[in-house]
Amino acid sequence: MFPEGIKKGNLQKQSQILKTFDHRYFVLTKDKLHYYRSSSDPSTQKTIDLSSDCKVKLVDGTKFDLETKTRTYKLIAESDEERDSWIKELKELGVTSEKEPSKKPEEATKLVEVPKSENTDDIQQSVDNAANKAADAVEASVSEGQKTTTKSSKVEPTEGTEETTETTETTEKTVTTETV
Repeated sequence: MFPEGIKKGNLQKQSQILKTFDHRYFVLTKDKLHYYRSSSDPSTQKTIDLSSDCKVKLVDGTKFDLETKTRTYKLIAESDEERDSWIKELKELGVTSEKEPSKKPEEATKLVEVPKSENTDDIQQSVDNAANKAADAVEASVSEGQKTTTKSSKVEPTEGTEETTETTETTEKTVTTETV
């Protein structure tokens, strides 16, 4: 016995394995979409749960997709009107929809050319000023001086060796960077 439904009718559904479209009988209830091999055999019921984040998407012509968390059901209605009727009923049950067909990959990745601005010179000047300020800051920190100190040590001679003395050397290193 078929459940009482909001909408009933035939759609073609793509099989997962063979990718062929087969005629199925669908019954839409408030939270599920049931489908069967035919309108005369209720024992072949399978169910699509519509309660969690489902989307319906118009593909092209009479084709539309029903996307669930686990699977996308590819469906074909007999006419545009029938497709629109199924989509309308699904939307009324809370299934979100995308009206536009999917864009082709080349259209989705197409870059928009931005016209060259008249104040390009102003922008370049701002960039140059910022670079100059950064260079000045680096120069100031380096000009404070970097001191390098070498430790000195005295080695006491032992029998048969000479006395060796190391001296301490302190150098101050100043680095100047030139900004262009």
